[in-house]
Amino acid sequence: MTLEDNFRNHFEALNRVQLTDLLEPLDLGWRERREKELALIDDLVPLLKKRAGGRTISGLNAYEQ
Repeated sequence: MTLEDNFRNHFEALNRVQLTDLLEPLDLGWRERREKELALIDDLVPLLKKRAGGRTISGLNAYEQ
């Protein structure tokens, strides 16, 4: 498995359904939950880019602002 495949697999795991499931125990309304999801993604994007070492992570641009 290449580094790119590894990142793709990990990032694809961060889909909206799984993010919702992750935040479910917080018992938030949909607006609050969406804000938390976006904040988490905002925190993760720079870390993922750094670990990718300049390689493209497919699907990442959907979360970038």
